[in-house]
Amino acid sequence: MQETSTNFASSTKQQKMNVKQAKIYFNLGKVLAKKGEWKEAIATYRQAIDREKNFADAYHFLGDALVEKGEKEEAIKVYRRAVEIQPELWEVHHKLGNLLQEKEELEEAVAAYNISIKLKSDFCWSYNNLGDVLVKLEKWEEAVRAYHQAVELNPDFSWGYYKLGDVLVKLENWEEAIIVYQKVTDFQQLWEVHYKLGNLLQEKEELEEAVAAYNRSIKLKSDFCWSYNNLGDVLVKLEKWEEAVRAYGRAVELNSDFPWGYYKLGDVLVKLEDWEGTINAYLKAINLQPDLVGIHTKLADALHYQKRIKLKKLVNLYRDRIEKEPDNIQNYYKILEIIPDDYRVNLQLAKFWERKGNFSQAIVFCKNAIASNSKEDEGHIFLANIFVKQQNFEGAIVSYRYAIKISPNRWDYHQKLGEIMEKIGKQNEAIAAYQKALQIQSNPLEIKQNSAKLVPEKTQQKNQKEQEVKLNYAQNYRDLGDRLLKEDKLEESANNYRQALEFQHDFWQVHHSLGDVLQKQGKLDDAVVCYCQAININPNFFWSPYNLGNTLIRQGNIEQAIASYFYAAEIQPYKIDTYEKLANLLQRQGRVDEAKKYKLLVKKFISNPVETCCNLGDKLALEGKIEGANRFYSADE
Repeated sequence: MQETSTNFASSTKQQKMNVKQAKIYFNLGKVLAKKGEWKEAIATYRQAIDREKNFADAYHFLGDALVEKGEKEEAIKVYRRAVEIQPELWEVHHKLGNLLQEKEELEEAVAAYNISIKLKSDFCWSYNNLGDVLVKLEKWEEAVRAYHQAVELNPDFSWGYYKLGDVLVKLENWEEAIIVYQKVTDFQQLWEVHYKLGNLLQEKEELEEAVAAYNRSIKLKSDFCWSYNNLGDVLVKLEKWEEAVRAYGRAVELNSDFPWGYYKLGDVLVKLEDWEGTINAYLKAINLQPDLVGIHTKLADALHYQKRIKLKKLVNLYRDRIEKEPDNIQNYYKILEIIPDDYRVNLQLAKFWERKGNFSQAIVFCKNAIASNSKEDEGHIFLANIFVKQQNFEGAIVSYRYAIKISPNRWDYHQKLGEIMEKIGKQNEAIAAYQKALQIQSNPLEIKQNSAKLVPEKTQQKNQKEQEVKLNYAQNYRDLGDRLLKEDKLEESANNYRQALEFQHDFWQVHHSLGDVLQKQGKLDDAVVCYCQAININPNFFWSPYNLGNTLIRQGNIEQAIASYFYAAEIQPYKIDTYEKLANLLQRQGRVDEAKKYKLLVKKFISNPVETCCNLGDKLALEGKIEGANRFYSADE
C-alpha cells in the first residue's frame, strides 16, 4: 500500500503538537501491523486519528488492519472516511470495491472500481475485479470489456483469460472463447479449461479436436464424470462405438446416480448388438428414473433381440447337427418348433421323406417351404420332380411354370418342361419349350439332341466344352472382382467384372456388382446402365431396382427413383426401407397423400408385420391381382 503526503492545517501550538503526535502514532501503528499485532495497530491508528481528524492515511491503514481482523463493516466506514478526506486515494477505492463485492452490494462495488480505474488506469486488478462484479450482475458485454483490459495490462495472468473465456461463452462467441481458452493453456494446464474447450469444439462440430481436449482434461483430472460423458457424446457422433462404451462406462462408474449416462450407454451397446449389456444399462436407468422418455420401449426391443439371438444360436446348432446327421429327423422338427415356416428346413424335410420314398409327406413339407417363400425356384422344381415320379404330369407342369416365372433364364427348366409336354403328347408346347431353352442357351448338348440333332455330335461336344470354359473364366473373374471389392480396390474390381462379361454377357450378378462399384466411384450414369442390364436379365432380384433407385436419387432423377422403388417393393413387399424411401421421395415431390399412405404402411409393418402383410394380400386378391397377393402372403412371418 502506498502512503500519501497529507497536508495538515496548522494554527496553534497545541495543534502542531497533535500533528506531530499523530504521525508518531501512525508510524507506530505501521510497525505493529508489520508484526501482525492487529489489535494494537488498530488502537494506535485510532490514537493518530484522535489527534488529527483529517489524517487520510491513518484511516486508510486503519481500514487495512480492520480487514485483517475481520471487521469488514467497520473497515468500509473507515475507507469511506479516507476518500472523503482525500478523494484521489485510488487504492482505497479499489479496496472499498472489494469489500462491497463481498457484501454483494454490487452496484456500489462497480462505482468504487470505476473511480479507482479513473484515478489509476493501469492497475489491472481493478479491471479484473470489476469484471467479476459485472459477471454477478450478468452484464456480459461490460464484463468482457473489463477482462479484456485486465489481460491487456497483465498478459501473463492466466485466470484473466479463463474468466474472459467463460463470459464469451455466455455471449455464445464460440470462436473467440476457444482462442482465449487456448491462451490459458500457454501458461498452465487446467483440466477445467480443456473440458470447456472440448464443449466448445463439440458445439462447432470439430469432433476430433473435441476428443483431444476431453482426453487432456481426463489426463489432468481422471475423476470428473462429465469429461467422460461428453467425450462419449462426441465419439457417438464419430460412430466410434467401442470407445464411446468405454467413455460412458467410466462416466457412470464415477456418477452412478446419473440415469442418462446409463441410457446413452445402452444406446451405444445396441449399435454393438451387445444385448445383455444393453439390457443391464437400461434397467439401471429405469431404476434411477422410471419415466425416462422411450426407455421401456428400448428395453423391450433389447429383450426381443436378445431372445432372437439366443434362438438363432439354437437354430444354428440344430442346423450343424443336420449337416452331420441328415437322417436324424428330430433335428429338423426342433428347428420347426422355433421357426415353423423356415423355408430351408421344410425343404430339407421334403427331401428327407422323398429319400425314404414317402412322397405324400415330401409333398406336404415341400408345399410348406413354398408357402414360406414362393420366390425361390428350388422348392417348385423339387415339387415338380416328385410329381413326375408320381406320374402327376399336370402338377409337374404347374410347378415348372412357377419355377420358370421366378427364373425365366434357366434353360434347363424350359427343357424339363419340354420333356414332360412331349411325354403327354403336347407336341406344340414341347417344341415351344425346347425353342425357348435354345434361345437362352445356344449350345447345350442335351437340348440339341431333343431338337432332332440339329448339329453333328462332335460339334455339339466341342461347343459345349467351349461354353463351359467361358463360364469358368467368367466365374473366375467374378470371384476375383468380389474379393477386390471387399478390399475396396474399386477400379481393379470393375476391370475384373468387365472381363467376366466378355465371356458371359448375360451374367446378371456381374452386371449388378459392377453397378455397385461404379456407384461407389461416382460414375452414376454407367451404374444405372449396369443395374438396368441386371434387371433385364433377372427381373426378380430385389437389390438391382433398389440400388438403381439409390443411384437415381444421387443423380437428382426423383421420378425414376420412385418408379425403381415401386418395382423393388413388388419383388420384396416386406422391406420396410423401401416404403420409407418412397414416403420421403413422394413427400419431396409434393405427392402428400401418397406419402402419407406409405408412412402409415411403415408404422403398421413395425407394429404388426403379420397382420399388415395379410391385409395387403387380401386387398390385392379381391382386386384379382393374385400374383401380388401371393407375394404379400409369402412375406408374412
